[in-house]
Amino acid sequence: MAHLSKSYRRRAAISVVTTATASTSDIEFIPPDGWAEFWDAVDTDGYGVRVTMPDGVTPIVYAWSGFSKTGRAGTLQIESAPTPSDAGRCVLFWVYYDIDAPTDGAGSVTMTAPLTASLDLAAPDPAATYRVEPQAPGEAAPLHSFGKAAGDQTFVWLDFSTAIQRVGVPYNGRLQWEEMAVGQVAVLDDTGASVASMTDAADQRWVSVRDGARDRIYLKVRVKGGADLTNYTLVSSFFTATPDASPYRTISYRVGITVRDLLTGGAVSTAPLGTSGWASYVDTTHTSGSPQAYSSGTRTQWTNDGGTTIDTYAPNGALWSSDKITPTAVGEAYELRIDFTIDPGGPSAVLSLELDIGADPFGGSSVVIVSRSFSLAKGAVVQSVSAGFPIYCLATFVANGGALALTSSVSADIYDKRITIVRVH
Repeated sequence: MAHLSKSYRRRAAISVVTTATASTSDIEFIPPDGWAEFWDAVDTDGYGVRVTMPDGVTPIVYAWSGFSKTGRAGTLQIESAPTPSDAGRCVLFWVYYDIDAPTDGAGSVTMTAPLTASLDLAAPDPAATYRVEPQAPGEAAPLHSFGKAAGDQTFVWLDFSTAIQRVGVPYNGRLQWEEMAVGQVAVLDDTGASVASMTDAADQRWVSVRDGARDRIYLKVRVKGGADLTNYTLVSSFFTATPDASPYRTISYRVGITVRDLLTGGAVSTAPLGTSGWASYVDTTHTSGSPQAYSSGTRTQWTNDGGTTIDTYAPNGALWSSDKITPTAVGEAYELRIDFTIDPGGPSAVLSLELDIGADPFGGSSVVIVSRSFSLAKGAVVQSVSAGFPIYCLATFVANGGALALTSSVSADIYDKRITIVRVH
């Protein structure tokens, strides 16, 4: 935390969401009349106020319009505040107040198409707060996740208390903390495509909460909509500033979103979001009259269209999608059961079943985490096969999903396929 001066006992974060391509913006901020902490502390002339850039120490020219302490009214006009040239960025500025012997710090300003700054006084909801842990560039797996219904909208708070670092170079003879400066969020579906309707840039707010000698900083984001039984990712990028007002770091962070309506087929699901549960998926494409053909010795994907699905007790959305197991969060654990009927083209058939979490499991990027081999007990006759094993999920599994690969030592036809997935953790 880089404080303007120890003489100022309080400060508040205000937010501006950019809408134009200019590198500077004029801003107007109206302190809410219900902001008792401010109106009780400010002097009768409004002199004891200062506005700074995100670094917390670099002043910005401001002036009051229509200030009245008794009427709890006034517009704080801020001229030529530096803002990103991209629209939809949420920029943080600091308003300092509560000082003994205040002096007039206002300047002369001219407002041109000012942006509106906002102040969020609502305390973050602990149940919807996620602590930001910086991720490596290109890391696609969310570190946290939450569930919602398609018709619901919810607010999420991203907590930066453990992400902010001390600046390595002293400023004015002492080490200080970097400050949050700019945030930007978007929602992606499970194919990586942006879903603009699930969040509005204008709803972003920086929130500051005093925590001892430091300010705890959050970004508040509204998430809405989405399609039932679909996984999404809230993708965010943040920039920090040092006490000399220069950009310092970029922080990337992702939160998984599982959309699942609690009402399914007229009945209420008995499985709460994010808990243990199970789902079963039956393939309706390959039948005894139209089986999936396997060539001898050829590694082939075991497919299942999920044409018949039992997911009333699924824990948090689809566990199988697009012929892949689709875990939702790092740390989950599952039990799998794969069943099918096989008509081998010869005796002594040996099957090899693999779970592959590579980005291109049947191309140039294969990552096999489970491999099971077994012989067909009944020889060259039609017979049922059942195989199962436990699995756990880390970042690569969550990012890519898991495909099943089957290799038969003889040519074979496969049908009546089912996969049952039980989340145990």
